[in-house]
Amino acid sequence: MPNLDYSLIYEARKFITGANVHHVKTWIFCYETSQPQSARRQRYEILLRDFVASKQLIAATRIRAELARCRVSTWTDAL
Repeated sequence: MPNLDYSLIYEARKFITGANVHHVKTWIFCYETSQPQSARRQRYEILLRDFVASKQLIAATRIRAELARCRVSTWTDAL
């Protein structure tokens, strides 16, 4: 299909879990099968982009929290 963002699909698939598998696969299917330049394609692309962005933000926040926890632990061990 023309105009598909395959990196978006790849990123969305990385965040599939048992809890969201049916939703995310449906979104990807609807995105892939929609007509190019259609409102439906745009709607599912935006949905997938928001999903990926929120999952990336959560992952980054967890990493920052873990780094902060490690720094505090290292700092208190040095005392």
